[in-house]
Amino acid sequence: MVKRMYKISIEWDSSLRIVVASLSSALLVFLLSKLINLSNPIYNLTLGFLLYVASFLLFAPIFKAVDRGDLKSLEHLIDEIPIVYPFLKFILRLEKGVIELIKQSN
Repeated sequence: MVKRMYKISIEWDSSLRIVVASLSSALLVFLLSKLINLSNPIYNLTLGFLLYVASFLLFAPIFKAVDRGDLKSLEHLIDEIPIVYPFLKFILRLEKGVIELIKQSN
């Protein structure tokens, strides 16, 4: 219905790559949370969140869920948000580095 009305479709390949990167990150967090059982649930939640974000930022380029073009688009979007721009710019720089490492290893 949406495809006929708006002439848009889902990019299944890209979506699947994002799901695989997400599930890989979730599995890693789950396994490590079982190994490292902190007594305080707030610490567990914080550690799980940080580990998930860090691992997703690593897995997304590995599974080719993001590429340099995506990062350039994101950079143009975050230019308009001065409060978070320095932090997000740093993360985008790390992502570009991961993509370059992957390209060099191939």
